[in-house]
Amino acid sequence: APLVRALAEDSRQQAIEVDSIDVHGAANWLGRLSRCQELWSRAESCFQEFSPDVGVGFGGWISAPVLLAARRHGIECMVHEQNVVMGNANRLLSRLAARVAISFPQTQRRAHRSQTVMTGMPIRSDLGNTSRADAASRLGLRADRQTVLVLGGSQGSHVINRLMIQSVKQLTESEI
Repeated sequence: APLVRALAEDSRQQAIEVDSIDVHGAANWLGRLSRCQELWSRAESCFQEFSPDVGVGFGGWISAPVLLAARRHGIECMVHEQNVVMGNANRLLSRLAARVAISFPQTQRRAHRSQTVMTGMPIRSDLGNTSRADAASRLGLRADRQTVLVLGGSQGSHVINRLMIQSVKQLTESEI
């Protein structure tokens, strides 16, 4: 389960363990609402114990209850949008955020009156400096075979995951 973490003033870590909030489809909307309420309550408890200087959301509906609770406690909020097109949760949360960190200039027009800050897309300096053979070995793959890496997130991740599973099944069946 993903963790929402905050560092308390006395340097002890506080963590809230939560499951993702599925917003696809109409089924079980009461369950989703219940998860949001549970996450809100956990965040409220944390914010009563300590008051962070800022709350930061990185997208996904899981950010909404935490940032809404933070704002209720007078904690400034920021969202970070790493895609060109803002996701639904960040688009909503950008209305209450003091700042919206963006990676692409095109994203600015969707940030709803909030002040945007161009942060770009920071990456580790050592990324891309590994040979194919070393990378394959570290990942438990065979360097002599073709490898397909599929990355997706936000609004398209569900569709990409489904398409890749279907494609792999078709490729596997055609090779038999």
